[in-house]
Amino acid sequence: MSNKLVLYKMLQKGFAEKQRQRAEHQQANPGGDWRGGNSGCITEEGIIIGESPRNSVLRHMGVEMPTTLDDDLIFEAGFKNEEHWEELLKLAEVPIKMEEEIPIAWSLPNGETITGRPDIVVGARNTDVRPGSFVPEFGIELKLISSNGKMVRHAHFASANPIPYHVCQAAHYSNKMGIDWVLAYTNRAHLAPFFMSAKQFQFEHRAVIYTPDGNKVINVKPFISMYDITWDGDTMLMDGKPTLITASGIERFYQYCSDCVADKVIPEHGGDLDIWGNKEKKNHHVMYDDFVEANTNMGFDQWIAECKDIAEGEG
Repeated sequence: MSNKLVLYKMLQKGFAEKQRQRAEHQQANPGGDWRGGNSGCITEEGIIIGESPRNSVLRHMGVEMPTTLDDDLIFEAGFKNEEHWEELLKLAEVPIKMEEEIPIAWSLPNGETITGRPDIVVGARNTDVRPGSFVPEFGIELKLISSNGKMVRHAHFASANPIPYHVCQAAHYSNKMGIDWVLAYTNRAHLAPFFMSAKQFQFEHRAVIYTPDGNKVINVKPFISMYDITWDGDTMLMDGKPTLITASGIERFYQYCSDCVADKVIPEHGGDLDIWGNKEKKNHHVMYDDFVEANTNMGFDQWIAECKDIAEGEG
């Protein structure tokens, strides 16, 4: 057997052990009934924005597609992105707490819990009131850009329209901690956007390289785009502009998911609108539904059973 095949088998073996340890850790630390990382919002009119309730219910029921070594490549890229941000902030002597150091937890009226682990919370430098204590000032939700399409959508110099479930997650943590938040996207690659029209970019930026005539974009270099998450009462603002995301809507989302399980109702996907109320060009919940073949006409229990069969068949 060639060395490259031997090496690949070594990587697969290491990944299998990693998955075993991850499962063991999750079993020892189950967290809440619902995940803060699967945040969504339901407006008073019943519009579902952000994460799909159907996906959240399946995860709540323990139904997920298995993670492969290929999946782990992109997951780890996101983790390493967080580690780099942590390194820079600590070198800048910024007081921070991360993940398990500063979790959120709250409950629905029925007692079911929602827990989450913010990526980073920045502490106030001036702690005269309580010297030596950690006083949260604002939080950071970190996301990694890994494709041309996501680059255009998330870049502040392009579409500047973050994916709703990213916004909902940041808004969720911000509201429950009672502090502002920053949604930060990092692109760590040179992307070739297939000679996109310069009109897709709002203004010139140092990361963007144009054709000599200035009409096309031939390359986008690494960059960071950030968005402020603040509040006006119940309404979440992004860079000072009101969105459809509300604190009450986030709670309504989790209550809906909980009710679907209790009442054995197959939840809707949602995902037709962005955070501004505009129609999405693509509903990725529907386009990338791993369980689309599960029968939704035979009731909740049968649907769950078929989704489990699909997940186990991929394992």
